[in-house]
Amino acid sequence: GGTAGFELPNGISALIGKSGAGKTTLAKLLCGLINPTGGHIAIGDTILYDGAAKTNMRPQARGIAYIPQEESLFPHMTVRENIEFAIPKEITGSDLVQKLGLEALLDSKPHTLSGGEKRRVAIARALLTNPKLIIMDEPTNGLDAFARHGFLDLIKSLHMRTGTPMLLISHQIDDIFSVADHLLLMDNQTVIADGALEDLSTHPLAIELMGHDNIASLLIGERVSSADGIDHINISGQHLYAPSQGGAKDGNVHLRIRSNDVALSVGKLPQTSIQNQLSCTITDLIDLGTMMLVHLRLKDSDQYIRAVITKKSAKDLDLKLEQSLTALIKAVAVRENSRV
Repeated sequence: GGTAGFELPNGISALIGKSGAGKTTLAKLLCGLINPTGGHIAIGDTILYDGAAKTNMRPQARGIAYIPQEESLFPHMTVRENIEFAIPKEITGSDLVQKLGLEALLDSKPHTLSGGEKRRVAIARALLTNPKLIIMDEPTNGLDAFARHGFLDLIKSLHMRTGTPMLLISHQIDDIFSVADHLLLMDNQTVIADGALEDLSTHPLAIELMGHDNIASLLIGERVSSADGIDHINISGQHLYAPSQGGAKDGNVHLRIRSNDVALSVGKLPQTSIQNQLSCTITDLIDLGTMMLVHLRLKDSDQYIRAVITKKSAKDLDLKLEQSLTALIKAVAVRENSRV
């Protein structure tokens, strides 16, 4: 198959597609573990593969660290030997080994480690080679919820610290939304779309794979004050209330609101427990089958909110482009976006 052209940004990207779409094959092509039939692969200005020029860099020279789904540690070696085999240098006391919590495990054999511990060893081994890109295939598979959250926090903090671009192949939608900022959609051995996660979450294939309840809006506002466990946020001159995010300071705040948590009203509601009533204009109406996706631009702003409502509601409200509406959002539905 032929993968269409795409670019990976410096952040954390996620690759999703149906089973058999070719996700793992793409990872192996990038790493040089499989040879393409043609085309061009480069990291920055470094050409890894060029079919026309007959360039094909060896896997070890590519600067790509691949952490496959299956265990890749040598079973007869200790954790220390596994890591030092990839990077022939003394790692005791290494900043990264401490950050990954591996100090106490250095003399253990892989069979005594939990799934999460094995992944951390694989990450240490990968990062210590100073890669230009890290690819992780289903990194949270087999981890319980607690270990998964810890592991995802670790990926985010390592990325912030090292700045190493990462590509996650995952079918865990929650994982993607908690760490990725860029999305690649793969179908039939081809990357059919790539772009910012929020923009691509409304692509028909993304909706099919992730469900319309994962379509979300990202808003940037300014925290004005906090009282009684509620933050007061100014978004382009309108007021938004959200649960306090643990002693956060005033200043810019990035928020995520799921489209299923947004209701629409013609005009403001006088007496309601719904704290957030934002004036908007409809810019797009997208048919999702039984549901309707409504794109709304906030008044006097270039920020957008998305709402998914039933077709019956859309018909009852007689929705049209450029119509003015009020977006209603419960305060508890507004979450600070942890990726930023």
